[in-house]
Amino acid sequence: MNSKMTKHFLIILITALSISNLKAQVLDKEKLECAYKFSWVNDTSKHNVRKEDFMILKVGDKVSDFYSYNTFRVDSAVQADKSKGASAAEMVANRASYGKKGVDYHIFKNYPSGKMTITDKVATDNFKYEEPLNQKWQIQPGKATISGYSAQKATCTFSGRQYTAWFTTDVPVSTGPWKFSGLPGLILKVEDKSGDFKFELLGLHQVKDGSSIQIKDKPYIATTKEKFQKLVVKFYEDPIAYLNANTGIRITPVNGNQTKSRPYNPIEL
Repeated sequence: MNSKMTKHFLIILITALSISNLKAQVLDKEKLECAYKFSWVNDTSKHNVRKEDFMILKVGDKVSDFYSYNTFRVDSAVQADKSKGASAAEMVANRASYGKKGVDYHIFKNYPSGKMTITDKVATDNFKYEEPLNQKWQIQPGKATISGYSAQKATCTFSGRQYTAWFTTDVPVSTGPWKFSGLPGLILKVEDKSGDFKFELLGLHQVKDGSSIQIKDKPYIATTKEKFQKLVVKFYEDPIAYLNANTGIRITPVNGNQTKSRPYNPIEL
């Protein structure tokens, strides 16, 4: 993708982010907040190169929300510029000052009860789907100290990958990073067998008079996990073809050059 196409693509994304005055549905009230480092291998041909994101887990009495703080920060900066009346061109020029976004998803566990709701994006479209809370853990004899907490080992197979997790009953909430839950304590660290995906607790604190856990009322496209995963694969195989087919925007590669696929190592197989 050349610089002209990249600029056009950024304008599309910034416009999509600039939905003002979004309402939200309150799901719960935050009582515990945890910060995690999420690191992963995006390109399996370069296994020593890892990407990182800074993640937040908000835990309420019934519902939790897991999301990227980096994405939240960038989206907030874009919205602040829009509120000031900045044009799309000005926001493109300010792109470097926003910093890098992380992952787009929010994972709301136990919403609805016994399930989780995932909101995510492909290009400019917002999607929403549900799936059950169904990890079947095997608690193992191993013990360790993780982030200053006494932790116990557990293993499971989920969405095609084998995981090892460390949890602590010192923090008696049955949740953790990403889609993980169902152990008798907070999950502090979890990694798949290949080492491609890892979540590690950085810190946590109890929240008094916490903010509400909310799901934004965006124009979500209702889908299923399977259909969403297929769309993501199509996007990574040929981003320009996906944009042309699904967004109403026509982007023509210069000199007829075809867009190359982007590296993609899905966490769910």
